[in-house]
Amino acid sequence: MAWGMLLALLVCLVQETPVKATPATQSLDHWFVEDVHGDLSARYRGRWTSADADQDLYQFLNAHYGAPKAEFSMVATLRLSEDLDGSRDVQGAYVFDSKEDTFQRAWNTRVYSLYAQWHLPGARLRFGRQRADELPEALPFDGISCAAEIATGVRAGVFGGMPVNLYESQSVGDLTAGGWLSVEPWGGATARFEYLRLQDENQFGLFRDDLVAVSLEQWWGAVRAWGRATLLEAEPRDAAARVTATTPDLIVDLQATYLFERIQALSYGIDPYSIFLLPLEPYVEATLRLSKPLGERFGVDCSASVRRLTAKGDEGDYNHEFARVGITPHASGWPAASIGWSLTADWWSSSADDVWTLGGDVTWRAHRAVTVGAGSSFALWTFDELTGEERDRVRIVHAWAKWKTAKDLVIDAKASVERSSIDTFTTVTVGVKRDF
Repeated sequence: MAWGMLLALLVCLVQETPVKATPATQSLDHWFVEDVHGDLSARYRGRWTSADADQDLYQFLNAHYGAPKAEFSMVATLRLSEDLDGSRDVQGAYVFDSKEDTFQRAWNTRVYSLYAQWHLPGARLRFGRQRADELPEALPFDGISCAAEIATGVRAGVFGGMPVNLYESQSVGDLTAGGWLSVEPWGGATARFEYLRLQDENQFGLFRDDLVAVSLEQWWGAVRAWGRATLLEAEPRDAAARVTATTPDLIVDLQATYLFERIQALSYGIDPYSIFLLPLEPYVEATLRLSKPLGERFGVDCSASVRRLTAKGDEGDYNHEFARVGITPHASGWPAASIGWSLTADWWSSSADDVWTLGGDVTWRAHRAVTVGAGSSFALWTFDELTGEERDRVRIVHAWAKWKTAKDLVIDAKASVERSSIDTFTTVTVGVKRDF
């Protein structure tokens, strides 16, 4: 199946001569075919360590019919993946183990979105697989949603259906519903109230979660301030705030997050990773970023982050205290018009040790259609979303190339070597993408 889709993609890539429409098909082209747009892509990924290897093929289709604000439109986002090494059944530890390996086949499909949308006077109606993007958790679900302007400066939305758990064999007993209300109490301000009800029955039991969020956003010219607090089962869950100021000479961004309660074994839709990982303990984290241009070609970015657990004894995997300070000078078009570069110096401080690191990137536009680059970066900890594995003291060296062969076709390749306390990981990806 995967190879069939790849073959169809390659046929699209090499086909340059359009098929002349017959009178019988001209009307179809006019009202449907010509209004379908999106992109089709295929990506190969190979990964190796000193003892193991893994090769996969991913194919994506993003398509939409009609303009986003048209009276009627449709959206589809699909993925087809195949383990080219075959369906694995490895005894013991396997470094490239992932959720896809739990299926009894080498390929699997994913439908991320598939919905129809109607824009009515002052309202939007959507039916199918979609995401509740307006809520604190961007929850995917199969169902119906409606958003409307009910008065000047007042908007509201409601939704309901069945939550989507892509890695769950069945969804019997799962339900979700909720809504949001947005008002403009005074000039430059927007206040929101959001509610999510989620019933999720999985292998750990039946969860009934009520998530409530209250947020306020305020603009003062070039300054934006935003804050939000959430309650889970009537108990404080987290609070976040952000202040951003943007001027031609300086950009300032300050963010802070406070997690009140331990997160572990909740419903998939609210905390999909806490089921499988160790508990996420309460913490407070703040990050300050500054960006200043130095003329037309140069600039410098600075950042400082600190994270502290509210209980010192809770530190462990996925729960770390740290401080980080970094400075990144960068240039575009120097020493040559086709070259850009950046250099990053970081200082990490943790309970285990202090680390000074250097990294950087350089890009070169070798041709109007070809760009290449290389670089290196360091992280004290990284998290592999495919395996759920945490790695520490990670140094990554990478090189990449991108070739835009035509107005709607892009081919890219990337190779990286990741050195960590566990092993050395080599990854190669090659992709092709065509817009239509």
